[in-house]
Amino acid sequence: MNKLSPLADHRAFPLLGGAIALGATVTMSLPLAPVVSALVVLNPSRWRAIVFCTVVGSATGAALLTYVFEDLSLPWLNAKMPELMNSRHWLHLVDWVSRAGWWVLAGVAASPIAQTPALVLAAMLEMPLWKVFLAVLVGKSLKYSLVARATQLTVARTSHDGDADNKAS
Repeated sequence: MNKLSPLADHRAFPLLGGAIALGATVTMSLPLAPVVSALVVLNPSRWRAIVFCTVVGSATGAALLTYVFEDLSLPWLNAKMPELMNSRHWLHLVDWVSRAGWWVLAGVAASPIAQTPALVLAAMLEMPLWKVFLAVLVGKSLKYSLVARATQLTVARTSHDGDADNKAS
């Protein structure tokens, strides 16, 4: 965090959150809620911009990752297990996800559950990438807004309490 502190007041600071979110989502390397929280601690007044940029970065990364999964997994599955794609269970799952899938993905994106398995399923079921993007955008908007606002309020309260303690001394 010390290395990011000098950048916190820069106008483009929220874009850093978007870049981190994009990279972390594509590489499946780290959970982003703590990153959002840390960025907000560094610049609490920009919490909305930080949320916006990290949500867009995460949704873009999720769509890219889904594209990669779809490009790699479907040909492999068709070659190794052609009967799976025609099974009654698979067709039922495809029907269910096609009716409610993006809402399920949005729920997973908003929850603490890892979203990568849901993205794999979305890719295997050929969910349109725009629906993946929209679902993650909705879910992460809710999640990161709650995390960032709670962090911002905590920082404000902590700094206010610290000011009161200094005045009392």
